[in-house]
Amino acid sequence: VYRASELVSVMLLSSSNDAAQALADAYGNYALVDAMQMKARTLGMENTTFADVTGISYLNQSTARDLELLARYLFEKHPQILRDTAYGEVTLTELKTGKQRAVVSIHPFARRPHFLGGKTGYTDEARGNLISLFAVGDRIIFVVVLGSADRTKDTTLLYDFITGSKSNQFFAYCVRRGVPPHAASYASP
Repeated sequence: VYRASELVSVMLLSSSNDAAQALADAYGNYALVDAMQMKARTLGMENTTFADVTGISYLNQSTARDLELLARYLFEKHPQILRDTAYGEVTLTELKTGKQRAVVSIHPFARRPHFLGGKTGYTDEARGNLISLFAVGDRIIFVVVLGSADRTKDTTLLYDFITGSKSNQFFAYCVRRGVPPHAASYASP
């Protein structure tokens, strides 16, 4: 038995379906999915639907814009959640035994300078997905990559484009993939 906050951290750091299911078992599976759906609506996530708590079902759907809204909400209202993912490691304490276990982030940008936090995701249907927040000067940059064969490379290209370090390379990459560069990135002011 673990604290709910620790299970949330494990879900975010290691994409643990077991941690998500443990929360659902304690909260009630349908009740938790309903609560997730209600929160999404409250945040203005109009194009997001949840079918299960793990994210495995193909019926779980969202958009880059909706995920940016969620990331912005976490950044503004629950920064500790993002800090855990940026730092890259949390310690779980089993409440009955006191036994501790470290869980390390699988996010490719964890522990890197300027990285504020994020979340990974992958299913065969959705392919690679990655939400990443970066601090660049006085700006916060939200990068959301969906359906990628190489989410780390795509995030790096978007980051470089947004920060101006490799815009020509990014433009060529978008053209090769048939994606207009203006549709491929979103940076908040």
